[in-house]
Amino acid sequence: MRAPTSAIGEPDHQLPPLTGPFPVNQEHGLPSPLQLARDEFEAAGSRFATDAIRDARLRQLYKSNIQRISREVQAEVDAGRVSVVEGARFCQRMRNQVMEETRVASSAQGRAYAQKVKPTGTALESLLDKYASELFKRPFSSLSESQKSQVFYSIVASSGRDNLEFSTETRRLRILGKVGLIVTAIVALHAVVIADDKPREIIRQGAVIGGGMVGGGVAGALLVTPICGPGAVVCAVAIVLLGSTLGGLAAELVERTAEEELEEFARWNLR
Repeated sequence: MRAPTSAIGEPDHQLPPLTGPFPVNQEHGLPSPLQLARDEFEAAGSRFATDAIRDARLRQLYKSNIQRISREVQAEVDAGRVSVVEGARFCQRMRNQVMEETRVASSAQGRAYAQKVKPTGTALESLLDKYASELFKRPFSSLSESQKSQVFYSIVASSGRDNLEFSTETRRLRILGKVGLIVTAIVALHAVVIADDKPREIIRQGAVIGGGMVGGGVAGALLVTPICGPGAVVCAVAIVLLGSTLGGLAAELVERTAEEELEEFARWNLR
């Protein structure tokens, strides 16, 4: 039998026979618009639901802290160990400090909403005029010493008073956050149930939700303040939404790429 020849007509004795499976005509499916929409919902929904629950918990902690400070200072003032003026100054300063620390720990959108409702802590001078007007219908500077003491004591007593409307809204968001987590879990579970490759779908769902959590958190921490500024609730929500969506899609892309590489590697049947 005649030996195979190369392209230039010489016998080709250097090419070994090539054997093994060679994948051809493979189909690479693209995610459907419905799947993309579902993934975006899961990525953004999980981030916002978690943030709502955390913000509600922080608000409750803020409320309990300012109430504790108010009770303790009132007890010290009533016992005569602290003057009413010192107590009022301490309560005003501590309430503003606790407020700022709570906002730092809050989500980007929660912090923006709080800044919109109350941009900064209230100065002591403003509180003096406010309670002087409420109690005596006169400015603080025109009050007698006895009346001024009553104003200072009112500041101590009211420093533990919470904004009822704000706390009610926060509790509502906590409930919505829990519902959002349940809905997200149901959507992810349904995707796993109807999937042909259930183990891979479980991994993909974890990647989408985890990527959305990370992406939204990074966007909220790094982009909301320089882009939106304080008190811009709509802008903060949009930035976190975008970060969550991109994070979820990026995580899914990484998972999909790695899965395809593993499948291709397995086809080689390397020994």
